Amino acid sequence: MQIRAVLGILTLLLISIPGAAQRDSVASKPSYFFSLHSGALVGKKEFGTSFTWSLIQGVRHKRFAFGIGIGYDTYSDDWRAMPLFASFTYDYLRIRTNSLYIQLNAGKSKIWNPMLRENEFLYYEHGNIFLNPLLAYRMIGDKFNLYLSAGYKFQMIEYGWSWGGNGGKTYVGQDTERMVIQMGFGFH
Repeated sequence: MQIRAVLGILTLLLISIPGAAQRDSVASKPSYFFSLHSGALVGKKEFGTSFTWSLIQGVRHKRFAFGIGIGYDTYSDDWRAMPLFASFTYDYLRIRTNSLYIQLNAGKSKIWNPMLRENEFLYYEHGNIFLNPLLAYRMIGDKFNLYLSAGYKFQMIEYGWSWGGNGGKTYVGQDTERMVIQMGFGFH
């Protein structure tokens, strides 16, 4: 059921990609952008190094961009996270047509552990806060952009279980913190 929800959300996002994205000839008008990023979550405690990707689309005006995004993160064999977030970007430094920029992605994550089986006890899991500040470089082409980024990713995981009707409950809150290195491409 979770895979169907993921595929449904991705289908809706991909439908909104314009067939022929073009750069606006007037620099002062807002323009649409779409970008897909993938890379590594780097860490050595608990969950180790793993894979991440995100899809962001939004509007760019002069040095600012605002968008919405969805991602998918893996943490070893233990956890999967699907953050839904708002993205804010500021072009800090322009080098010819390229940009060095800072970006903040913030939202909430859906968390699950594919290795756990629900059997004799009631088990629950859910995500919470998601934060992802980045420093990145955007290489601008005629129709495509290439992105290189590095930053920090924080997600809060909450899970627990109760043993039958005896009232015995266990609750665990856990923070996942990773350095993130990504490469991406996009349309503008």
